[in-house]
Amino acid sequence: MSINATDLIQSYFDPDAVARLAPLVGLEPELAGQVLEAGLPLQLRALAHSARTPEGEAMIAETVAALPPFGSVAGALEESGGADHLQQAGEMLVPALLGEAADGLPAQVAAQTGADPARVQALLQLALPLLLSALGQRGLKAGNVAPMLLDLEGPEPAKAATAFNEPPAGAADAAPPLEPEGAEAVPAEGTPVEPLPVVPEPPASESMPLASEVMETPEVPVEAPEPPASAVPVDAAPTAPPDPSTPQGLLKHLQTRFGGAVGQQIGAVAGFGGGVRKQAALAALPVVLAALAGKAGAGGNLDTLARPFAPLTSDDGQVNTALLDSPVEVARIEGQGRGLLASLFGDVNAVTGRLGSALGGSGDSSRRLLALLTPLVLSVLTRAHPGGLGAVPWGGLADGLKGALPPGFSSLGVLIASLTSGTPLPGAVSSAVQTTPRATVRQGPPASASPKPSPSSRPGPPVSRRLPRPHPHRPAGAAACRCG
Repeated sequence: MSINATDLIQSYFDPDAVARLAPLVGLEPELAGQVLEAGLPLQLRALAHSARTPEGEAMIAETVAALPPFGSVAGALEESGGADHLQQAGEMLVPALLGEAADGLPAQVAAQTGADPARVQALLQLALPLLLSALGQRGLKAGNVAPMLLDLEGPEPAKAATAFNEPPAGAADAAPPLEPEGAEAVPAEGTPVEPLPVVPEPPASESMPLASEVMETPEVPVEAPEPPASAVPVDAAPTAPPDPSTPQGLLKHLQTRFGGAVGQQIGAVAGFGGGVRKQAALAALPVVLAALAGKAGAGGNLDTLARPFAPLTSDDGQVNTALLDSPVEVARIEGQGRGLLASLFGDVNAVTGRLGSALGGSGDSSRRLLALLTPLVLSVLTRAHPGGLGAVPWGGLADGLKGALPPGFSSLGVLIASLTSGTPLPGAVSSAVQTTPRATVRQGPPASASPKPSPSSRPGPPVSRRLPRPHPHRPAGAAACRCG
């Protein structure tokens, strides 16, 4: 099925849709329309680029299949919590599906339109789930993602630039073609050519200097100027490693340990794929540190928690990646890590649900990521502070955790603030409230004070069966009464 990108954008994001989206991000409808006109084609191009890999194509197909088929933008916004759900979905999908383009796209559109970059980012986050839903309704599905998006992508950037640089019709007649510098002009046909004057060649004695003259001419050595200090490459001097005794240095030290191939391996073992696999560990790292900072602030003994995990890293704090290659060792680390989650994160379901929404994965994958990452972080901290984790500058470290989140994961700032302060997540219902037993209606002596039944008496039915059942014609709260 062949569709046109311009027709898709103009038909789905019509003036009514733009007018509804604009106030949600604080833009005027006219400016919001310019942002969408410039940003949506760039999103399509980024999706097409992601679809060139099997992982990216599969992730796009799964996302489109999971999204509701929004008949229109107005219909999506009129659903309960529609705008909030779209914003949350966009925050999750933009870094996962757009890849490297996700970081620079808002700034590029803001430069083209003059709109505020933060409002541009918010509007494009709202628009991406709607765009994917529209693509799904026009036939995008597993098996045709790559060809359909490549068809929508349009000409390659180089071809487009060539087309824009072509002179307009009639320009060749208006201006003569440029000739390369130093080239001899070719006269037009029929124009008489005057012969060039013949200059007699001088004798060889006048044209060629003597060898003695050449030898006697002293050569002046030309010294190359010394480059200025600003031109000396930075790599000339070795870069000092970050100082783990300071909050900024410790944070940089940890990011170095869990970035690159190590972080990607942890994300893959936890079950994340695509572009998120590369950033899952770095996005979850501030969350783990927030939980540890909250525990330390509450007086918890982190040294006791960290002591068993010291062998997971080398003396310089490098993660032993060989352990992550062994399914047996991974299961052992994960099992030990799961035992820490409740004491560190409190409402684990709420935390893993929020983390999974931000990373574009399930709560199970996020739970496994925290279970693997937490022991490794404790091990690195133990190596960085062999004297004890009480020397870690937890207060200063907690202040910089939100700024340590990778681009596109700013929504985790709420989770970090909750963990460092020890307060519940906004809108989260604590699992402890759901499991608290209700007060019993029946009053009497404690169970230990009740007389033991005689051996001859038959045991009665379970207590739960003695509770009176509500009468079909009596309100549930009314007590049964037998008189006489």
